[in-house]
Amino acid sequence: GTRPDIELAKQAASIVRNTVPNYAYVSDFVKGSRRSPLGNFVAFPAETLRTTFNVMNISTKEILSGDPILREMGYRGLIGLFTTQGAKGWAIMKSLILIY
Repeated sequence: GTRPDIELAKQAASIVRNTVPNYAYVSDFVKGSRRSPLGNFVAFPAETLRTTFNVMNISTKEILSGDPILREMGYRGLIGLFTTQGAKGWAIMKSLILIY
């Protein structure tokens, strides 16, 4: 069978690959739109959506795993995600108020 340390390294690599923004993972449509003047304004939100969904998915699986350490990691992941999303929403609203 597979050694536990190799399996753990594979799992860690998967988590990093799926939760850190990387433009190589955006869809072909988004890759094509990056050539337009709005390129990064399309690619960044698309990648943010992908990683946000993946963080929620991984954190939920950790919470439901039954392992107390993974459960704590899952709750921390969701708290961090919701804090970040809340701060982002607040910053957008503040910038819109300042513009107008």
